[in-house]
Amino acid sequence: RKYCSSIESILHQVLSVVKQEIFLFNPSSGASQTIQTMGPSEYIQKRIASATNEEEAAMYRNLADLQNRKLWHQLTEELLSLLRAKRISKQLQFYSDFISTFAEKLNGVAFAKIVKIIARNESASPSEGIAFLNPHLEPKSVIMGNPEAQILLMSECATLYLKNEDRATARKMLDKARDIMDTFDILENDTQASFYAAAADYHKVVGTAADFYKNALLFLAYCEFETLSKAERLHWALDLGVAALVGEDVYTFGELLLHQVIRDLEGTENAWLMHLLEAFDRGNLSRFDQICSESAAQMNA
Repeated sequence: RKYCSSIESILHQVLSVVKQEIFLFNPSSGASQTIQTMGPSEYIQKRIASATNEEEAAMYRNLADLQNRKLWHQLTEELLSLLRAKRISKQLQFYSDFISTFAEKLNGVAFAKIVKIIARNESASPSEGIAFLNPHLEPKSVIMGNPEAQILLMSECATLYLKNEDRATARKMLDKARDIMDTFDILENDTQASFYAAAADYHKVVGTAADFYKNALLFLAYCEFETLSKAERLHWALDLGVAALVGEDVYTFGELLLHQVIRDLEGTENAWLMHLLEAFDRGNLSRFDQICSESAAQMNA
């Protein structure tokens, strides 16, 4: 009995230490670091005290109030808005000391969006993003209890693996996500947009133009197009236009030509691509040849 009591005392001490420290990835240096943690209420009070203005302090007081009142949906929406706008600084620390303490209370898909935003905001490289997100795909994580959340996070990880030039792992992630998608009749538009964007990125990298074209159109069908920046729209328009022209088994451009994304090329130095697609879609070969002749310099730039 005395022996058991000693063991229990040692375990209690070890657990106390573990609760005071967590292992995080340092996005600024690429190295591991030990970060002292505290309770969520104490942490938020520290953020309030160190706020640079009353608006910032009020923001943290509101988050603390929502958490204390267990208004999880309202808290989730507020967190998503603030994190996207980067109004919360040191988001890895904020996740560790505040969000992670009630993660199991949140909707799985919303939680996946939260960690996805933090990874994008705080990671200086794809490897750092992977290091932060991969633990959330472990069997006992909050996200693994929600299949749709898994799709969202696997899609983001696939994109990061592609940026890290690891095509094989990216493909495995996409295949797993696709298998889960096939079990659903209905998914959130944002979930589907995330998957098709990642799939399009993969096919662009491996050079399968027709598959890129198909997945990119599906991405545009499910994404909130108005939220895309002008640069992002032009990026998708150029890639889609080229894929339409060179992709095998792509015989009609009607769906693409009807989409606003390709109309955004009008008035830019790449307007020739839209005009070329229009001529090809109508079977107007003389117009096609004329555009090729007049826009040769832009085509070869």
